Amino acid sequence: MIDRRRKEFERSFPDALNILMSAVTAGDSLMQAISYVGNTMDNSIGRDFKHMGNRLKMGETPEVVLQRACKIYPYPEFVFFTLTLKANISRGGQLKGVLARLIRVLVDSRTMQKKKLAMTSEARISAKIVAAIPFGFCVLLNTISPEKIDFILYDPQGQSILYYVIGSELVGLFIIWLLLKGVR
Repeated sequence: MIDRRRKEFERSFPDALNILMSAVTAGDSLMQAISYVGNTMDNSIGRDFKHMGNRLKMGETPEVVLQRACKIYPYPEFVFFTLTLKANISRGGQLKGVLARLIRVLVDSRTMQKKKLAMTSEARISAKIVAAIPFGFCVLLNTISPEKIDFILYDPQGQSILYYVIGSELVGLFIIWLLLKGVR
């Protein structure tokens, strides 16, 4: 559930920022722009922006509303977005330019993530195939010669072979995981 919520956020947050930037560029105030995002988008981000806009219309301070929103979306991108809005509210500045840079960073990050997944897809599939080979071999061996499977499972000498295979598989998968994790 948490993963799905994070993926939905990553997919729709840049769109929300684009709509927000368009509204700010058109001359809307920040409160109006947040409400506009809430009225335009029909997903969880849109509902939360609409809720934020309603809270702002009721007179809550932007700092409190943005702080509450950070508890809903505790992701670095959203926290940076709220910090940007807070700084812009307190000091002023070009919100449009800051939002444009934030959108660019988010889109570049998403593009880099997809490129990383594409580059590591062959290695991930290979690791899954290599991990499945011993299980497939055991099923085949059980079909051909069940007494050899009994030797591996119940004889002390056979169990040492089984432990070796399981251990080497786990070590190999751990090394592959480290290599894939290190791809940036």
